[in-house]
Amino acid sequence: AQKEANIRLTTATQTFDQLVKKFPDFADVDQAQFFQGNAFELLKRFDDALDSYDKMLAKPQPHFLFDGLLYAGQIKQQQGKFAEAIDYFDRFHKELKTETHPLLPEVEFSQAKALLSLAGEQISKSDAKAAAQSFQSAESLFGQLATLKTAETTELAHEALFQQAFCLANLDQSEKAGQLYGMGLIGGFCHL
Repeated sequence: AQKEANIRLTTATQTFDQLVKKFPDFADVDQAQFFQGNAFELLKRFDDALDSYDKMLAKPQPHFLFDGLLYAGQIKQQQGKFAEAIDYFDRFHKELKTETHPLLPEVEFSQAKALLSLAGEQISKSDAKAAAQSFQSAESLFGQLATLKTAETTELAHEALFQQAFCLANLDQSEKAGQLYGMGLIGGFCHL
């Protein structure tokens, strides 16, 4: 079944590629590039997926702008290119014209996780000042996410609370970190 799915996905990527080449000025060419990126992701061809998303994101007002920024940022994150991932997430915020978007919690959580990973890299390079800034930025995002109260975001909010406490511990704010860990244990997000 997986082999058949991969054949179909490969065919889809080729079809999208032909469509884009044959009709580069087609009004919905950005959508073809987005769906080609999705197919490449499912095939685990992440560099090709990123290329498709970047081409789509270069178009004026792409239909799947926010999805493309999230997915491209997550690919960069998986590749260990945390600063580049953060650039995509920052662009999401810059392009956002309202206070809310259905993808916003996921983008902010991904951005905060990328900041944590970046802080780890900065520590390994003995750049404590940059690491502290990354931890501070991540703590702020996790703090905002920890306050989410919808059914769809409950699990994310609990994880954000735990991650916020972790950031605080790394910022030498042990007492506040301990309080948040305690809140998390009482809230039931930590499974020991």
